[in-house]
Amino acid sequence: LCFSYLCGVYWTLDVWISLRTGFFRDGELILNGSKVACRYLRTWLFPDLILVVCEWLSIISLSLDDTSQSTSAGPLLRLVKVGKILRIIVMI
Repeated sequence: LCFSYLCGVYWTLDVWISLRTGFFRDGELILNGSKVACRYLRTWLFPDLILVVCEWLSIISLSLDDTSQSTSAGPLLRLVKVGKILRIIVMI
């Protein structure tokens, strides 16, 4: 459960950081907050929000029922996490 909280906090902070991370367009680094936010909104915001909501719902579910080892959203959550990790690997 402690690791789940850590993951939830990590992915929540990732949304906040991604919302403020610049990007390159035509070789130019764009750091304008509204342009960064608009691009994030069009690209990764919704998949990231799905991940964060699933993560926190899973944490809440585990907190309410300590005997539960998994939730029905488990496979979907893992799939979204894999997509997020692949995105990070591609950026490196």
